Amino acid sequence: MATIYIVHSTDIARRLALEYPDYHHRLHTFDGQTEADKRGVGTIHQIERRACKTTHVLCSNSYVVALELKHLVGRSPNVLLPIGVRPSPIVSF
Repeated sequence: MATIYIVHSTDIARRLALEYPDYHHRLHTFDGQTEADKRGVGTIHQIERRACKTTHVLCSNSYVVALELKHLVGRSPNVLLPIGVRPSPIVSF
């Protein structure tokens, strides 16, 4: 059986983004496990990292999340599945 894991964000990435406004510019300076341990979410990070490393196909919904996975989890996604909103007329009720 093959597994696919689609990541929208990681717990540690959300926490770092709240703490550091320039988070994405400094992404390469963070160690995911160290930062997770500092915030008391080391086990959550280990579970997320293990899921990312052992799945057959790792997917990300954006280029930014792909960078987060590469730097914080240690694996780049196999597939990028961008999401977005198509422009549409404003509907009023």
